[in-house]
Amino acid sequence: MNLFCPGRWGMRVVGLGLWICAQGVLAQDGAATTEVVDLRRQVKYLSSALSAARIEADARSSVQGARTMMPVNGDMGDGGGRRVPENVRVADVNVELRMVVVGSGRRQGVAPGMVFAVLRDGRRVSRVRVVDVRPAVAGAVIEETVPGFFPLAGDRVLLEGQRE
Repeated sequence: MNLFCPGRWGMRVVGLGLWICAQGVLAQDGAATTEVVDLRRQVKYLSSALSAARIEADARSSVQGARTMMPVNGDMGDGGGRRVPENVRVADVNVELRMVVVGSGRRQGVAPGMVFAVLRDGRRVSRVRVVDVRPAVAGAVIEETVPGFFPLAGDRVLLEGQRE
């Protein structure tokens, strides 16, 4: 098939086809740029939310001592059982990234890999796994949710195997 058509109209048809192709490429590039901008905005939001939660948790822990209790199942892999906070709450939630900020951190015994149940009104609504720990807060990924429920700021967080 010959794409080059001599004459005035043939060049216009080929030119229009190239223009349409170029517009498609530009639209895809624009969509990718928009996605990158959105992801950068999400990272900035999560960083500021984690920072704010860290400051708030640091202020709270300096005012009141953290009460702790041992998990019921005892050994958490460190030989003697890990002490975890008794009254931990979800500080913030990012639904799009399926992440929560837990209001306790390294100083209260939280460590990467710990699995927590998220409770509301005494009922389990999800399970989260800690992936990042700071001195007074931790970030956790939401692994499982009860259909129709999602963690909310203020929900109680309890170490898996620990009793209320």
